[in-house]
Amino acid sequence: MRLLLTGDWHITDKTPQNRIDNYWETCKHKISFILEFANKENISYILQPGDFTDSPFMAWSTFIELTNLFNNYLNVKILTVFGQHDLKYRAKGNTALDAIVATCKNIIISKRIFLPSKEQNVSLYCSSYDEEVPKIISKDETFGILLFHKMVIQDKLWAGQTEYVQGFDFVKANKFPLIISGDNHQSFIINLKSAKKYLFNCGSLLRSKIDQINHKPFIIIFDTETRQYEQIMIPIEPAEKVFALEKTSKEKELNENLMAFISGLSEHKEVGLKFEDNLNFYMNENNVKQEIRELINEAKVEG
Repeated sequence: MRLLLTGDWHITDKTPQNRIDNYWETCKHKISFILEFANKENISYILQPGDFTDSPFMAWSTFIELTNLFNNYLNVKILTVFGQHDLKYRAKGNTALDAIVATCKNIIISKRIFLPSKEQNVSLYCSSYDEEVPKIISKDETFGILLFHKMVIQDKLWAGQTEYVQGFDFVKANKFPLIISGDNHQSFIINLKSAKKYLFNCGSLLRSKIDQINHKPFIIIFDTETRQYEQIMIPIEPAEKVFALEKTSKEKELNENLMAFISGLSEHKEVGLKFEDNLNFYMNENNVKQEIRELINEAKVEG
């Protein structure tokens, strides 16, 4: 059986900060690419590990366009779970994803699904955000798959990160020969060759943030019989076509200057009793740039 594995889709018509393209059209284009690819390759199942949508809320016009798109590919089934972005106040029900599943019969959410195959007994075990990871329960299964939404990493994303599962250890500790994880927007593949076990974290489908400039989204074709896979890159536009690079560069410089200012302020020894007077004195004495002064003044007003 050949499956198509993907990462977090985060479907939305809301344009993220610093994106200058038509983000909704870009989103639809990438979903269309995946559906068309699965259709041409005669792949019956797409496995999507949660954060299907970017929000539990969706405009009706967006919902109509999206469900029409999915209903054009009824032969391609999409098996998914709930990520935290799909949930409303961390709960299922009355969300955009619930409505999409009810409208599109080829999109399925279930705890456990048997995938018809002449050669194998293939079972898909599913775990949504904040749910317990299931265990293989049948000895008759020749191939078990885990599709789940949980922060799986290779390396810490930041120094103080605590809520995560170490990917290599997770693959070793579980019996599933195939694991598809979502939540981590970075892409990586863990191949435990000795046991013929795999974990695929395809990352985010779209580059929503400026720190994803170098992110290259991909999908995976996986054959459950041969346990071979093929990585397919998803077409993307050059960063300069979709990101406001000059603006983000200026913002980065301002943030660096602000941090340097704060650091210098904390080291300033001649501090009196009135904070604003000391702040103005420091800015005047150290020729603080006007952009930084404006940021400080905005913070004082908001505070």
